[in-house]
Amino acid sequence: MRATFPAILAFLASPLFPGDWPCFHGPERNGISGETGFNTNWGERAPKVIWTQPLSDRGYCGPSVSSNRVFIIDHAPNPDGVRSLESNILRAFDLATGRPLWSNGWSDPGGPLYGQARTTPTVYGGRVYTVGRWGLVSCFDAATGARQWSFDMAERYGGRIPEFRYSASPFFEGGRLILCPGGSNNPVAVDPQTGATLWKGDVVSFASGSNDYQIPSTYATPVVDVVDGRRQFILYLAQGLFGADLETGRQRWAFPWRTPFDTHASLPLVVGPHQILIGASYKQGAVLVHVSNSQATLGWSNGGLLMHFTSPILHKGFVYAVVDPERPGSLVCADPRTGDIRWRAEGFEKGAFLIADDLIIALAGKTGDLVLAKADPGAYTELGRLKNPLSGGGQNWSQPILADKKIVMRCLWRVGVIDLN
Repeated sequence: MRATFPAILAFLASPLFPGDWPCFHGPERNGISGETGFNTNWGERAPKVIWTQPLSDRGYCGPSVSSNRVFIIDHAPNPDGVRSLESNILRAFDLATGRPLWSNGWSDPGGPLYGQARTTPTVYGGRVYTVGRWGLVSCFDAATGARQWSFDMAERYGGRIPEFRYSASPFFEGGRLILCPGGSNNPVAVDPQTGATLWKGDVVSFASGSNDYQIPSTYATPVVDVVDGRRQFILYLAQGLFGADLETGRQRWAFPWRTPFDTHASLPLVVGPHQILIGASYKQGAVLVHVSNSQATLGWSNGGLLMHFTSPILHKGFVYAVVDPERPGSLVCADPRTGDIRWRAEGFEKGAFLIADDLIIALAGKTGDLVLAKADPGAYTELGRLKNPLSGGGQNWSQPILADKKIVMRCLWRVGVIDLN
């Protein structure tokens, strides 16, 4: 049945509610919230946990929020211990109360590998879109949880599943659902109403047009930004950094950069008209890539900016990042022009953070502490700290999000909300 023109317009409009955080890395996919006026005096008015809900995934997929609903992917073990009969479950909770609203699942066989679910649900046009670790792409009604459609992107596109499984979250560009299946088609665009393929990209190798090898999917969700005078996809894949055309997905340029285990998980960050910052851990560090006239070259490199999978954020001309996650992990501010670190605050392990109203809200990876600090390149100034508010033990690696003056965060075995009103 063909949709009516008004229905299509209503679907594509997809208005954001105040305080929505509808996808990975926020409303603008840059790690920054536009919210202001929340409680910053944590010493005299310590924020309170208003609800928690148990999770069984013991993993790191993050929450999203839209229309006062919290969405997160969990995992349901088989009661008889049969791995082949386990399932992933998309859960919806009321933002204010934590009341379960609905859940819907899909088959997810096999044991855990740092948990099961990897990706953050994306909410758009009254629907929720998910990617499972084995490549099942699904669309659900956001109000009821009813499944609208699903398909296996590894099967459909001949995708290559990376070692740590599919981890890049789905996102929208120009009304199209964008996925990165790996193999010979990166990225691909899908009709969000039907799941039908709209186009398939050709980012496959460093020589444009070559098909010498196929690239595993990325752990890092692709970025859309203006670089070299053109708005384009920026894909941080196993073998390096790539630019691709927004309308066709065709490769425009490539920068080869291999690192141990090909673990490119933090998002690439455009820091200037021609400059993109990428990084990795495992003694690799970060580099600045210069793109001009569709040619990519190396700018500076800094072995101290060991960005593992927490994505850096650009705020007022400076980069904030969590680096050197093994010893013992530091929140840093760096100058993107030179790569020099302006200040360093230790004790964040593999934690994550966001920026709102010139403030950093960070989750310390090992302790589970929630930290409030100034986003100031001059010095690290901590303004408040909540000691392990979710009572989670270790590996608090998922990005906390800010929605309607509430922090939504998870630890290994629960999701919860902290009120900043």
